[in-house]
Amino acid sequence: AALTRRATQVCFALFSLFALWKTQSPTMNPLPKSQHLRLTILEYRNATFSSCHISELSCNKNRKYGFERIGLMLNNAYIKESHINWSHNEIYISFPSPVEWDSWYFVTSTSLGPEHDPVRFVLHSHQGGEWQVV
Repeated sequence: AALTRRATQVCFALFSLFALWKTQSPTMNPLPKSQHLRLTILEYRNATFSSCHISELSCNKNRKYGFERIGLMLNNAYIKESHINWSHNEIYISFPSPVEWDSWYFVTSTSLGPEHDPVRFVLHSHQGGEWQVV
């Protein structure tokens, strides 16, 4: 009997519209925020090269480990880092304060040859706690 009343029908209609709207709206995951990143190279294309230290490499300071560039992006725009430190098989990227980002990139060197290209690596983010795998 209550289902035939106009007030009950309106209430059910509003409840249905709200439920439909709630299921259709995408849930927004917050963008990651990082102040420090670490890329650890686990293996290069040439397996014997992977055990070399930076002092043994014949490359200039802008092309260590077979990289031309590395960094973060937000909305398809590059984020300017404040410091990049190349240390043995790890690359550290630092920013003056935490930055939001939605992607990361690296460009390998064309002048060093493909044996310097990393084929296995892991990216970590650090923001006020421990290093977390990205």
